[in-house]
Amino acid sequence: AATLEGRSGTEAEVASLHTRALEIRERSLGPENPDLAIYLYGMANVLIEQGSLESARQHLARAKTLWEQSRGPESLEVARALIALGSIFIREGQCVEARGQFQRALEIQHEALGADHPDIGYSQSNLARSFECEGAYPEAERRYQDALEWWERTLGATHPRVGYTRRQLASVDLRQGKTDDARAHAEQAVAILEAAEGERESLAEARLVLARALWADPSQRARSRQLALDAREDHPEPAEIDAWLADHAR
Repeated sequence: AATLEGRSGTEAEVASLHTRALEIRERSLGPENPDLAIYLYGMANVLIEQGSLESARQHLARAKTLWEQSRGPESLEVARALIALGSIFIREGQCVEARGQFQRALEIQHEALGADHPDIGYSQSNLARSFECEGAYPEAERRYQDALEWWERTLGATHPRVGYTRRQLASVDLRQGKTDDARAHAEQAVAILEAAEGERESLAEARLVLARALWADPSQRARSRQLALDAREDHPEPAEIDAWLADHAR
């Protein structure tokens, strides 16, 4: 049953548990204790998932300040908070602000972890997202390509992360009218994610991108619609697929 806030009972219960844990820790540790930061960070992530972005931002700002004071401004904990803040800005469409957070996080990670750590690839993808958010598709494509090459070098060409990034590249290519490039990336993304375990939602997203890329070829329209139908069950936004299918009848 839905709560008064419109959230599911499970979501509300999770938020309540996090809130109680945070209150207990704050009473026992004090509001300036650096150990409180991890609880603030955890609560912020719950709030982000529920769409309470301003509250999440406030929790993250407190966590970041505590980590800066206790760990130093160049710490990986600060980078973690910056990435979460950047994700909030992306959700709000504040693309330039997001880029600033992601860029600073990447600089910290480079210094602390070196160039071949997996977190570097995530931050490269985050930077690409900020350009995509802004509609700067050529730059987003370049950044996603950098991330793709990094993932393939460090994790191998068939890792699910490579599939995610190829799907992102396909989406950006479609935005630029590069249908053939989009199709090539999306075909590979679907193949990689079909072979992976536990990637049903990501596979659904890749199938929908491939369906869109294939629609430009009249000979592929039956396959295009089938891919969209196959994606519907696991896609996070099934209404988006329904709308696309309605607009792309045989």
